[in-house]
Amino acid sequence: MLKNYLLLLLFSTNAFAQTLQIEKGPVTRNDKLKGTLLLSSPLSGQGRLTLTWTDSYGRTVAVESHKVRLKDQAMLFELPLRPAVALLNYLEAELTVGKATVKAPRTEFIVTPNEPWDDYQVIMYYPYKPEQEAALRQLGVTAGQIQNVASRKRDGAAIWWKDNYRFYCDQMAFDFFAPYHSPIIPGKERLMREAKALYQADRSRKDAFFRQPCFHDPEAEAKAMEKIRQTVGAQMRFKPFFHSTDETGVANLIEAWDFCLCPLTLKAMRQWLLEQYGSLEGINQQWGTQFTHLEEVTPLTTDEMMKRGDDNWSAWADHRTFMNLTFAKAARKASETVKSVDPTAIGGLVGAQAPSAFGGYDYWLLSRAIDVIEPYNIGVNREIWRSFAPHKPAVTTGFGADAMEIWRLWYQALHGDRGVIIYDEQNRYLDAAGKLTELGARIAPTYRELTGGIVKQLQHMERLNDPIAIHYSHPSITAHWMIEHRPLGEAWIEHQSRPEYMESDFLRLRQSVQYLIEDNLQQYYFVSYAQLEDGAFDSMDAKVMILPQSVAMSSQEAKALRRFVERGGWLVADSRTALMDAHCKRLPKGQLDDLFGIQRTNTDFAPGPPGLKAVQAPAEIASGIDLENISTAEPGVRVGPDGQARYQDSRRTPAVIMKQQGKGKTVYLNLLMTNYYLQRTESTAGEGLRRLIAAILQEAGVSRPYGITSTNGQPVTGVEVHPWRCGDLRLLGLHRNYSLNIGRDNDDDSRDQKALRGPLELKVDLGNPAALYDTRAGKLLGKTSRWVVRLNDTEPVILTVLPEPVKGVSIQAPQRARSGDLVKVTLRLEGRQLGDTHAFRAQIFDPEGQELSMLTRNLAAPRGVGLWELPLAVNQRKGTYSLRVREIATGARAERRLIVW
Repeated sequence: MLKNYLLLLLFSTNAFAQTLQIEKGPVTRNDKLKGTLLLSSPLSGQGRLTLTWTDSYGRTVAVESHKVRLKDQAMLFELPLRPAVALLNYLEAELTVGKATVKAPRTEFIVTPNEPWDDYQVIMYYPYKPEQEAALRQLGVTAGQIQNVASRKRDGAAIWWKDNYRFYCDQMAFDFFAPYHSPIIPGKERLMREAKALYQADRSRKDAFFRQPCFHDPEAEAKAMEKIRQTVGAQMRFKPFFHSTDETGVANLIEAWDFCLCPLTLKAMRQWLLEQYGSLEGINQQWGTQFTHLEEVTPLTTDEMMKRGDDNWSAWADHRTFMNLTFAKAARKASETVKSVDPTAIGGLVGAQAPSAFGGYDYWLLSRAIDVIEPYNIGVNREIWRSFAPHKPAVTTGFGADAMEIWRLWYQALHGDRGVIIYDEQNRYLDAAGKLTELGARIAPTYRELTGGIVKQLQHMERLNDPIAIHYSHPSITAHWMIEHRPLGEAWIEHQSRPEYMESDFLRLRQSVQYLIEDNLQQYYFVSYAQLEDGAFDSMDAKVMILPQSVAMSSQEAKALRRFVERGGWLVADSRTALMDAHCKRLPKGQLDDLFGIQRTNTDFAPGPPGLKAVQAPAEIASGIDLENISTAEPGVRVGPDGQARYQDSRRTPAVIMKQQGKGKTVYLNLLMTNYYLQRTESTAGEGLRRLIAAILQEAGVSRPYGITSTNGQPVTGVEVHPWRCGDLRLLGLHRNYSLNIGRDNDDDSRDQKALRGPLELKVDLGNPAALYDTRAGKLLGKTSRWVVRLNDTEPVILTVLPEPVKGVSIQAPQRARSGDLVKVTLRLEGRQLGDTHAFRAQIFDPEGQELSMLTRNLAAPRGVGLWELPLAVNQRKGTYSLRVREIATGARAERRLIVW
């Protein structure tokens, strides 16, 4: 393999012209910088080569001086890089042979970071002026972003790395993944509007549904992948956190549009249909069509499906599924292309949208295809991602610094986020002099705390779920789109992307189920249609599975759910359950009706009058549950021979129908739960529904891991419990839980939500005595099983729980070290029962008391033991330094003097 070299001229006092060749290619702290000195003419004899290494912090990292013997025109050298601190470094060389001295001009080289991304990053999307960049560290910024053409240039990220900021690369291939939401077109959506105008002028034409470029166009794909290869290759020496494309979609984000019907897509889809149905006859039978040749098979457009008027939507829904598969396949190809250039790099999507029938956002498929995501936390997609890809990174986007923004940063961090991307087009956080503005001053403490070690600790723990599963049914998402939009007729075309999530009742139902569980102070995980079909769910720990209007379901899913109940699980459904197959074709009856102990006189969805009365509910369950505000959903539901209804409405429509089956039970609620997400924010109108769900969970044997109650005896609604664990170490986050994307007209989360605000005092019961710490304050509260905490409207209380109090932190380090030494410091948390991994915040302060922030580290410490390598600069001031260490979970601290001479 040929080596690439950087050529440097060396100038001699006696006019020799030499060349210094430094090998190109990534080098890390674990490597040696290698080079060759080439002389213009042979020299022989003994001499001395001195290499002086400095960095962009102004530190002289090392001075290496060696005797050398020259025999010809070439001399190899190596420079160990273990003391590296900065990205940007400089090398100078001086060679003396006899009376001749040659010197090399200062030359740049990059030391590639080799640390894992296991800590919080505050990423500034837009760079500031060069003279302001360094000052962003006052805000807490740790990284930046580059995109498009700049990311394909070797020095395209210089605005960041010259000030030692790492970065991520965005918009690698937007012309392939987001042409209808393009960052280079004013307004972004011009091509989308043009396609719609073309179709509205003549709704019989199909070329308006030819995506340009088509995902199945090999030339377009090759061009996109080449851009990705160029980006990764150009930036790999800096190890970007990730590579991505922003706000992608089959069309404009999740805007409904029948892409793609171009010949290339149809050819690929026809082959996929043969795999699904086996033959043309099978396709026609499923679709209700009469194609005579495979080449004629074309899915129905949205208009055509609506006009056909029946409830077999397969010929339309299969197109949606195929485009989800197509989008995920393209995303996987991009991710694999990233790794083909740099196996350690990761690729994914930012600006990820809500799960929807259109757009390509099937989160099960995406969780298998990409390695990193920045979801816009719409439609519960952040919770879905953590369920499907718990160890793949996620970040969020930040705007401003108001109270809701601070709340949201903590909310995201407690869900496992590894960073925030600050979207600041106007450079509002610093003034012209590089000082924090009022906006910057408000948000900086939160950024600094999140980068101060707490997220490092969380990233080495597991976020715990209760044994509660929620069905993620993308076929049902597709079916509900048609259910919701068919009444609009041709006016469906007037909707753009935002109404697809702002006005979706099915999306709101998913939110409501989320909050019904979280308001019961419990956690859960989503289970996909594929995990049911392939048997993965059989080995999960769920005691309860909830089916929120899972209307479209495969026979394999139905069989998996029957197995779940037979072995002792509780299956809970609200309405419309399994009335369609996975291709959105209406069936004569629900696939699980017999399992739920119900029969149907019809399959209408027509909510009844509010008010449910107990008919056969056990007194201990019915007492305290007021369902006066709750309506039944399906008037045609009747109780089957083996079922038993606990409630009914004034029309005698049954609700909460229970049935024993094998070792388990089924519960068919036949209730309308869609508006709970909003009710909880305004009043106690949804409290009866919350208590009903809580009672079912309790009856199913799902207990709360922590006893948390209000000191005033009122229900604790609007608080989320975030339990984390690694071995004997537990962290418990308690945080306000506001409804996200609550508006119908906009997605502003800052609406009053008055029912969730105000002073709140909570009693926490651990069950057994344990060492309890206030994690953020770093304070031991005592060895106890109970404690009272006060929760404000914005920031969380985080408690650390250990079996026994720790004894303290010890620092093992030399008392004295010379400038230029690589000081190795061992940090140890002393205690009998510790977690599998703890985290330390390690800082060094100079003789004047100033922190040397470039040497500050958050360190992972397996079983409480961490190694801190402290590279002292050759030009380090002499004097007495202070090493200060804080263990994150307990706040245990230690300090030790280090004399530098």
